[in-house]
Amino acid sequence: MTAVVGCVALACAGEVAAYHLHPWPYGAIAWVGESPVGCVEYAAAATSAVEDVFDLWGFGAPDAMANWEAPCSLGAGSGLSPVVGKTDPATGEPWHLTALRWEHRPAFPLLLVVFPDRASLVDALGAEHEAAFLGAGHLFSCADPWLMLLSDAPRCVVVSREPPPREGYTGEFVLTHELAHWMTQLHCLKIDLDMDDVPLLPAEGIAE
Repeated sequence: MTAVVGCVALACAGEVAAYHLHPWPYGAIAWVGESPVGCVEYAAAATSAVEDVFDLWGFGAPDAMANWEAPCSLGAGSGLSPVVGKTDPATGEPWHLTALRWEHRPAFPLLLVVFPDRASLVDALGAEHEAAFLGAGHLFSCADPWLMLLSDAPRCVVVSREPPPREGYTGEFVLTHELAHWMTQLHCLKIDLDMDDVPLLPAEGIAE
């Protein structure tokens, strides 16, 4: 079980939305626009956030991808095989995001899409949201086509580096909230429960 994604610039409605991929133990981080100063620190903070979310509910975090530090190098005989495919048009090389392991089960890697500010995130989602968890190919129907194409990885969290306008909310809180939805979905899969069958209020309460 793998996903393959790449660095690309996609034209949409006369505009170009570029993203750049950054290696991450749980999949990949897609920076919308230029990779910002501090991207390595952000990736480390996101890794810690995953660990904290799972630890809070008494779980261990998923095992990191076997090839996360070199996602372009999936040599023959590695025992790892490619699920969703995208190729970096700049180099012609695919990024192979291999399956995670959690609770003795394979799990899809996570694509973390990070916008530089809230305005660009809202424009791309086509909805007034601070963030989004796109858990099984679901995406707002009004979202920009380029984001729909980027986010067709099986599991995707969309956030912004800009803190939300609501008092007491921080970028870290929003990221943790969306990662908690990912954890909830993994647990639902483990117990053969469709996350869509979990009422909205309890699902949001778990994430809070």
